[in-house]
Amino acid sequence: MRFARSRITQSLIWVILPVTLLVSCAPSGGPKVSVEKPAGVAPSDLTATVDHNQAEFIWRTNRGGALIQGYNLYLSESPVVDEAGKLFSNRVPYNDEVYPGDIDPAIDTESIRVKELEDGRYYYAAVTTVFADGSESAPSNQIRFVCYPGGEFTLSRSYSGEHDGFSFEREEYVATDDFDNFLYYTQIKGTDYLLSPSRLDDVLKSVEFCASNIQSIDDSADFESGSWSDKISIKSGSSCLMRTESGQFAKIRVLDFYGSGDDRKVRIEYRFMPMPGNTDF
Repeated sequence: MRFARSRITQSLIWVILPVTLLVSCAPSGGPKVSVEKPAGVAPSDLTATVDHNQAEFIWRTNRGGALIQGYNLYLSESPVVDEAGKLFSNRVPYNDEVYPGDIDPAIDTESIRVKELEDGRYYYAAVTTVFADGSESAPSNQIRFVCYPGGEFTLSRSYSGEHDGFSFEREEYVATDDFDNFLYYTQIKGTDYLLSPSRLDDVLKSVEFCASNIQSIDDSADFESGSWSDKISIKSGSSCLMRTESGQFAKIRVLDFYGSGDDRKVRIEYRFMPMPGNTDF
């Protein structure tokens, strides 16, 4: 019986020894990764770049060498973080599963794009890091933002039959006399103008323009002062504001002109706020 136990013990030693040697000889030159929840690690510098019905969020991870599962985005029409900088207990992540991060190999910053948001509605957002054990970091800074259409379009002269009107709400070209057209372009005695469609027919949209001194389309604009009219003269580099009869607003910046005569065109950059009365864009 003692002999049998000795043989079994020897066999176990010879089985265990190679495994121990293999483990002890495993490569050790890789980066050291902490599997514990690091103290004080949390995302920061969260920002949002908005567009029509969508927003792209970018943040600094501050993760160092911590082992993490990913991130949670908190997104709501009411605040998600209280005055003490903590998540409200009733808030749940916008993402159904932990977001692993974008495909960019850099881990110092991460980003995520969210679609199907509503233009003209205010949202609040914050991000947390999800650690290996499933716990979450403190939230990032909370941001408040609103989505709205914006971009560039090129207008031909009115009634030219192509690109002679533009719908800010639909973000597409329409005819000069289309019910959804917001403005049209023409020349009067050699001067370039943007005009309200209602000048052509009072059943069409009625808009007014006001000169502005914004240098960039992203600059804040003063919609409260200035003289409003249903037409405005424009030139390369000039800017103006527009408001509709229902109280919607737009910022317009003239980029350049090209062509001449009936083929003359103007290229325009714009931001449009579909929510009446809102000028926070």
